[in-house]
Amino acid sequence: MPKLHSSKHIVRILENKGFVFVSQRGSHVKYRRYGSPTLTVIITSEPKGNTAGDVPVNSSTGPVA
Repeated sequence: MPKLHSSKHIVRILENKGFVFVSQRGSHVKYRRYGSPTLTVIITSEPKGNTAGDVPVNSSTGPVA
C-alpha cells in the first residue's frame, strides 16, 4: 500500500511548488497555480487508511461487526 501523507504535508508541498490558496468551503480547500488546473485538498486531522483493512476479520465468517 502506498504511503499516506497528512493534508498539512500535501498543502506544504503544493505551496512550495507555487500553488496559492484560492478558497475554502468546509474541509475542502482549493489551490491554483498559473497555467495549472485547480486542485482541491480535503483537510483532515490525520491520513485515512484503507477502511476495509482496518476491520477485524474472522477467517471463518468474514468481517466482525
